[in-house]
Amino acid sequence: MAIKDENKKGQQEMIGFAFVIVLVVIIGLVFLLLALRQPSSIVERESFRVNNLLNGISYYTTECEGKNIQQLIIECQRRSFICEDPCNLAREEISQILESSLKGDYSFTARVESEVEDRDLIDPIKKEAKGECPGKRVVLKAISVLPNNILVKLVSCPVPKTSS
Repeated sequence: MAIKDENKKGQQEMIGFAFVIVLVVIIGLVFLLLALRQPSSIVERESFRVNNLLNGISYYTTECEGKNIQQLIIECQRRSFICEDPCNLAREEISQILESSLKGDYSFTARVESEVEDRDLIDPIKKEAKGECPGKRVVLKAISVLPNNILVKLVSCPVPKTSS
């Protein structure tokens, strides 16, 4: 009877050891696949960056009663006059962020589009040194929809990377 118990213990230890080996192999394969995966294309990385920038701009906190830019744009649509002029303040803050964050041409618009109203909430912000995305440059767009049918759009034309 003692021999049977020892055999069962040995079998349990072998099964446990095999399980650990299989687990280590699976983890190793996952790491290997992640390491060998093709890096994302420049367009994918830049597109992700432009989307993140638009989201970051929306939630950037201003000095106007602690409101973020998204809230200022909504106040602009309501034509409220908190902090003097929310439209101008939003435009100034967005201009500074874009100027320091993007190289190449870009444009930023915030407009309300509905059956009742169709207008720019803030004057479009543009940097077009050579026209809007000249030649075969990549055009990246990020669009965010805010309450009250407000569309916020950022178009970026990144400077092409030159190979050195």
